[in-house]
Amino acid sequence: QESKSSWEVVDIMLVLDISGSMRAEDFKPNRLEAAKLEALDFIFSREHDRIGLVVFAGESYLQCPLTVDHDVVTNILRQVTIIDEQHDGTAIGMALAMGINRLRDSEVENKVIVLLSDGSNNAGELDPITAARMATDYDITIHTIGIGRNGKVPFPAVDPFTGRKRLIYQEMEIDEETLLTLSDVTSGQYSRTNDREGLSAIFDELDKLERTEVYVTDYSDYKEIYAWFLFPAVALAVSNRFIRQFWFRQRD
Repeated sequence: QESKSSWEVVDIMLVLDISGSMRAEDFKPNRLEAAKLEALDFIFSREHDRIGLVVFAGESYLQCPLTVDHDVVTNILRQVTIIDEQHDGTAIGMALAMGINRLRDSEVENKVIVLLSDGSNNAGELDPITAARMATDYDITIHTIGIGRNGKVPFPAVDPFTGRKRLIYQEMEIDEETLLTLSDVTSGQYSRTNDREGLSAIFDELDKLERTEVYVTDYSDYKEIYAWFLFPAVALAVSNRFIRQFWFRQRD
């Protein structure tokens, strides 16, 4: 018997900034951990989508290729941490290129990159706008999220005299112009948030992304096996009748 079902899907690459600035504590517990928690909820809400993960700082790193196994993606995402100082930086262009490379051969109509960053491109060999133009060649949409406040924001530090954690304040500026251009070039959406609630609302909005409907045909082979049960039942009934007749004749 043939049955048909359908669902709507998108291929999504999450591209996440893990540079040192994501340690800022204007989000609780910090920018990176807040982003991870909201991204986890987002992944779980995309039941049939293929999702992959790229992280970046001074370089970009593929953490997980596109997969429908969301347990794999989420387990990897939970383990993501801030990059060490030696490899710090913000290579947005290279990270986008890695995401594009994973999406370009997809046969799904809707291919999406969700870029989350709090900084300006200052590393890597590829300009982010050039990467965005590459994305348009493969019909890939880039949605960008700017996370964090401008101005002085708290960073954790260790007091050299007491060894205790303390907060220091550093000036931070998000390159909103670049993030906005990236989304505009690819017909995506740019969002900016200063707090965890705003970040949650942004991911809720992204969850409404258009999906491509995929049809799946399921073939089930039903065999008529009732006869296998019918014959023993008939035989049992006949034998039972014969035994009863024989028994009563013997007694008579």
